[in-house]
Amino acid sequence: MSAAACATPVKQVPEARLPASATAGDAESVVKAFVAAHNRHDVPAMLELVDTGFVWLSLVGDSIQVETRGRDALKGGMESYFRSIPTARSTIESISSLGPWVSIRERAHWRTEAGARSQAAMSMYEVREGLLRRAWYYPVVREEEVGNFPRAAESDSPIGRHPCSGCRCFRWCWGSRLSLQSRSTK
Repeated sequence: MSAAACATPVKQVPEARLPASATAGDAESVVKAFVAAHNRHDVPAMLELVDTGFVWLSLVGDSIQVETRGRDALKGGMESYFRSIPTARSTIESISSLGPWVSIRERAHWRTEAGARSQAAMSMYEVREGLLRRAWYYPVVREEEVGNFPRAAESDSPIGRHPCSGCRCFRWCWGSRLSLQSRSTK
């Protein structure tokens, strides 16, 4: 069977805002609202969606690294990230859930002087009592690493520069920071 025959069509998931009365049964809605707040660069809204003990973890090879622990660390990381990459946006390409566990395939978009860029990664979120408790971020896949990787639409890519070389980017570089630091932004 060819790779094209196995390919699953990508379904765009619309952004959502979460009502204040959200419950654990709304796990996918919590994740969608978190990504929507990220796209608005609305750090206070993001913080409202995470538990006080929130932990963001990155999987790197056979290791797990704690990137942030708690709301204050998340706040500082996101504020710094949005300052360094003012055009950062993400699209949920697919989403599925089982109880409190929500898995997404996410595509990050930005622009450099060279043009539109994007990369994708898998993430797993744990949602308890309507709040994100933990997030696991898997290594990214860049467009040039996979031949049939769909390109971001020009209209989906905000204008700006992604200062990836040597940075501590908050969302896109997690899980692949070591390989990204060895590359220059293309």
